[in-house]
Amino acid sequence: MSSYDKAVQAINKSHVLLVYPIKNAKDPQALWHKLFPRSEMRWEWTDDADDKVVKLWHLKTELSEQHDVVYGKWFRGRATFFSHEIAPAFLKLLGATDIRPESLAPDSGAIYEELLSDSPQTPKMLCEATDMMGSIHRAKFEKALRPLWERMLIVGSGEVDEGNFPSLAMGATKNIFEDIWDEARRMDQATAEKLIADQLPQDSLFLTNLQRIRKKYKISK
Repeated sequence: MSSYDKAVQAINKSHVLLVYPIKNAKDPQALWHKLFPRSEMRWEWTDDADDKVVKLWHLKTELSEQHDVVYGKWFRGRATFFSHEIAPAFLKLLGATDIRPESLAPDSGAIYEELLSDSPQTPKMLCEATDMMGSIHRAKFEKALRPLWERMLIVGSGEVDEGNFPSLAMGATKNIFEDIWDEARRMDQATAEKLIADQLPQDSLFLTNLQRIRKKYKISK
């Protein structure tokens, strides 16, 4: 079985996984734990660095590009994978399908509206389209992306070489994963809650993060 197939299988079995562990902690679970269970991760990019870190980086890009799983910067701004099975339940409980660009803060709404009309796009393309070009607007742009990632309104969709370093292409979840979005729109809250409760441990930090986001945005249904 290829590394790609192993990764998809692991994500589908666990339903939610980070890409890399946080300080090598076992919770929340990461794809690293599934592919390299006996290895401690060392985040180094030197000539003698662990090549598993680099391999997983490239695998993450391939997974986000192929769309067999859902990829976004959801858990505290960190790269997170969701299975197709559980993603609709998260979208439902995050209120994603009820959100319109005009209901968001102006900068977030501008980015979301742009991606709804044309997905995916790179950060450079989005900055140009929303008049947030230049280093002076970098923090503003990143702040505007945060609610879009947290509420799973956008997903990662591969990388594009824009010069010094490849950039993550972003797309509206509604456009990239139409079937998942439609399933979330039809799903009721009780079904979403049961699906997540059945698939994730009660003490999962992913559940804690979900509850934190719902509280932050005052999502009651």
